[in-house]
Amino acid sequence: MSRQQAEQYCQRGRDQADMNQLDPALTSLGMAIQADPEYAEAYAARGRVFVRRQMYAQAVDDFTRAIELDPDLPGIHALRGDALRELGHMQAAAADYSEALRRHPDSEYYRSLLDQVSDNT
Repeated sequence: MSRQQAEQYCQRGRDQADMNQLDPALTSLGMAIQADPEYAEAYAARGRVFVRRQMYAQAVDDFTRAIELDPDLPGIHALRGDALRELGHMQAAAADYSEALRRHPDSEYYRSLLDQVSDNT
């Protein structure tokens, strides 16, 4: 299959997620990944849906794969940090928030996330 098909499935999945149709969104995003297993955006989008379903371990897996494919994907380190924090992995979350802050040193948001988990480690 192709990147173009993956992008179409991914957009459909994002739209479905925006309409709170989480199961269809997961299906569409899975199809995007099947169409192009190297498409980091699809893993990131599916990870966001997993977070909304409180399926944090699956979210971490997808965010990790997205980072492997494209470590410069905007916000991806903080997203994985959020999922790790929900799982109680504060040190790993802090490492991801630190990486997000390293990439965006002026971000008060990433600084506050790091401060929150640092207080809990």
